[in-house]
Amino acid sequence: MKKRIAVFANGWTTENLINFMKGLRESLKEFPSDLYMFLSYGSYGQSEMDLRSESMTYRLPDLTAFDAAVIFGCGLNFRQDIDYIYSTVDNANIPAISIGLEHPGHIHIFTDNTVGMYSLCNHIIEKHGAKDIAFIGGSADNEDSNTRLRVLRECMDSHGLALNDSDIYYSNWEISQVKIAVENILNDREKLPEAIVCANDLIATHVSLFLSERNYSVPQDAIVTGFDNLSESQTYYPSIASVDQNYPKLGSIAGDSLIKIFNGDKVDSSISISSEFIPGESCGCNDFRNSDALRRELAHKRPYAVQREYGISGRLYTFEHAIMRSGEYKELSGNLKPMLAQSTGSEGSTFYIMMDPLFADLGKDVTLPEFKYSDEFDVVSGKNLGVLSTAKKVSRAQLIPDIDPEGENRIYMIGQLHLDSFACGYLVFADDLKMLDENSLFMFVNRTNRILVILKRNMQLTELNNKLSALMEQDALTKVKNRTAYEKYIRNLERDFNEGENKPFAVIFFDINDLKAVNDRHGHEKGDAYIKNSCRLICNTFKHSPVFRIGGDEFVTIAQNDDYDKRHELMAFMREHMEALKTRGDSVPLTERISIASGMAEYDRTLDEDFASIFKRADELMYENKYNMKNPKA
Repeated sequence: MKKRIAVFANGWTTENLINFMKGLRESLKEFPSDLYMFLSYGSYGQSEMDLRSESMTYRLPDLTAFDAAVIFGCGLNFRQDIDYIYSTVDNANIPAISIGLEHPGHIHIFTDNTVGMYSLCNHIIEKHGAKDIAFIGGSADNEDSNTRLRVLRECMDSHGLALNDSDIYYSNWEISQVKIAVENILNDREKLPEAIVCANDLIATHVSLFLSERNYSVPQDAIVTGFDNLSESQTYYPSIASVDQNYPKLGSIAGDSLIKIFNGDKVDSSISISSEFIPGESCGCNDFRNSDALRRELAHKRPYAVQREYGISGRLYTFEHAIMRSGEYKELSGNLKPMLAQSTGSEGSTFYIMMDPLFADLGKDVTLPEFKYSDEFDVVSGKNLGVLSTAKKVSRAQLIPDIDPEGENRIYMIGQLHLDSFACGYLVFADDLKMLDENSLFMFVNRTNRILVILKRNMQLTELNNKLSALMEQDALTKVKNRTAYEKYIRNLERDFNEGENKPFAVIFFDINDLKAVNDRHGHEKGDAYIKNSCRLICNTFKHSPVFRIGGDEFVTIAQNDDYDKRHELMAFMREHMEALKTRGDSVPLTERISIASGMAEYDRTLDEDFASIFKRADELMYENKYNMKNPKA
């Protein structure tokens, strides 16, 4: 039986996360195990509700059903998420490995980032002579960002330089805020600092870009450094001087540690590796690495990347269109399955759309749970290794259908679906880590969340139309279905038996006796009460069949299922009941002295080409019964 390992990560940390997962997967390749990645795309720019909804993916797994957990600290920016993950892991009492972040009782595997950061700071001060330095961090409460700031301050202090609070800016890891930080640096100072040290490569590349927009050059006017040594920063011009944390090695050590844990071997509680400073063009070290070769390779692959982008965009359009065509929740599966069966698109050969069963109530005026999951999920649609799934439900403990407990190791990537505060489901992708690198996983999740708003509106309109149709098809007096509903029902019934659906049924035609006499002698109010009591007797007799009022004193029921099987008994009961009322005479109130003529005809596929022929036989039998009721034998 394969081990189940939960991995908690922020989806935005794409390259670092991918490199870590590659190392983890490689070290576990001979050890039977599946990796479940729970990914959030929460960011500082989101509202509190959206951020909380997005982080619900961390609350999705029942960790008592897992054998271990890995917390990938890089990018876990929000304290409430970190605390929740740690608490659930601790409560589940499963072994856990914490990458980067330290937590009591967890194995701590980390890169000593101070080594590479000291090298970076010493390099720009000692080799390039930078004395006036500014720092652009992530968020003010982020541990990684603050460590890099601390090292910069210590290094400058050791060289007799000062880093003032006015030299420190924050971006909250958002590009728009990076631009504001650059503008503030230019506005706050008489001249550009000699170096701008950034908390990561993404900030650094955009600092360089925004400076160029203001006609400054890097590194001629200012040195810019980053952190993470991402491939994009290596091919960016100028290539970014950065620090490599060696995430593949961290992943490999994490995998080796898990194997030791599962085998009952001793594992060190804290394991560290050293980071490495990598100079680049952005600090003036043009010849240190062959960035041009990397750029040529990137240009060579660009046509494929463009084609891949078009493929993802087209697949997403098809996906969205299938969802938008759905007016009801039950239509969703049927609309999505043809798309998944047609080809293996950018979603990969394994893909599932899982929804909370309460999603079916979205069109109704009901209160849905906030920030809470149900105990099981509907498998709306999905495929496993290219084969369409036939699974209908899956428990929260299992999460993913069609799991082979003895098959090859798999990586499952899980993204959160939500409508405001309703955690309505999740998407599952598998195996191909390019889903993270190309952000196609994020695009699928994000676009699905947006299109669910339209689906909700469709479901609300369908529910409203159904209510209006029900009102239009209801008889105002008796509340049973009216003639409009009857004609619609008959069309559907004829379609069914023309298509070969030969479920047995019988048509029973009822005609209320003496209604005109009651109206003429006692008024229409008494006549209406007489009609309602007559209808009640029909409905109480044929409880499992539709009843229609097709005229003033005429009713039809289509006896089916159990009512069909007992049709003769039910007809006999009804006639005996009316006979008993008749024998009691004046002791029964006028409006309750029910007298109804009836005729029943069964559908015979050898005789009946249409419904009219069945109804004709029932009509003839009704008139025969009416004659006998009015002319009893002496």
